Amino acid sequence: MQELRRTLNQARVLEGVSNLMELDLDPEHMTLSAAALLGESIASDYTGLIVFEGETLRVAAAYQQPGLSGEAVAMPANIPLWPGGVTRTLRDRTQPLYLENYPQHPNALTQVVAAGVTQIAWLPLGTPGAVTSLLMTVRLQDNPIQQWRGSDRALLDSASRSVRSALDRQLLRRMTVEQTRQDPLTGLLNRRAFDADLQEWHDRGQPFMLGMIDLDGFKAVNDREGHSQGDRVLKVFSSTVRAELDDRARLYRFGGDEFVLLLPASEEELILDMVDIAVLAARQLGTRIGASVGVADSQEAAGSALLELADARMYAVKQRRQAVSSAN
Repeated sequence: MQELRRTLNQARVLEGVSNLMELDLDPEHMTLSAAALLGESIASDYTGLIVFEGETLRVAAAYQQPGLSGEAVAMPANIPLWPGGVTRTLRDRTQPLYLENYPQHPNALTQVVAAGVTQIAWLPLGTPGAVTSLLMTVRLQDNPIQQWRGSDRALLDSASRSVRSALDRQLLRRMTVEQTRQDPLTGLLNRRAFDADLQEWHDRGQPFMLGMIDLDGFKAVNDREGHSQGDRVLKVFSSTVRAELDDRARLYRFGGDEFVLLLPASEEELILDMVDIAVLAARQLGTRIGASVGVADSQEAAGSALLELADARMYAVKQRRQAVSSAN
């Protein structure tokens, strides 16, 4: 009867995990919520998420049994600080690993053993994007359950497959959305992305600047040297501007030789300097291009009116330059 109750309970937990996978949650929140359900169901003392990002390892807690010792509570968060250990060897693992006598493992950490850990299970959740994650669940030496039961393994294996599939689906959706927001030639954000982002920038309530950029002499490059050379100019110019920006700024290509910048409130001269650097880089291709820039502050207008203001200022600059060129 007890086994039947446990089976029914774990079936409900698995259903709960599956339902979580359908919610609109960010990947880590979704995974931690699932881990919390699992940890309580299998009577673990601690359940969390192991995350590898680049060379960095971190542990995010999902569930812990009340009444644990201070040493046991602190142990998971300290794993990234300790060299060696089993966890660091599992980054590329594709199959679950269940240990029932952790202290006897050749890579066991003395600090983890001292915290009373006897059983650990790691379940790979894949590498969606650039992040590799594993579910980790732990039992201590005084836990009444002294081994990973068949029902524990079945639940954890099934749940981890559900989470892994959900993470893969999320990644595919994100990639699809990103493709619809991306200019295929330069890799910059496109007009569709700008239209969506501009309102978000206004909603933040923080002042920002919008810069409208139009390349001078670009049509002549296409006409004289061909569209392949024109494409190279666009790529070099855009990649140079992007390299000059910090993570808070956004650069968009509207099509042709028009670009738009969104960036936190700054000096107009800084924007002009960035564009000058990009023009010089593009000229290394042997072209004689320039760039006209118009800048507007978010406190002057909103939405399309802000874009139109920057656009008008950009064309005023272009006309002045053309007038000077004609006079010479």
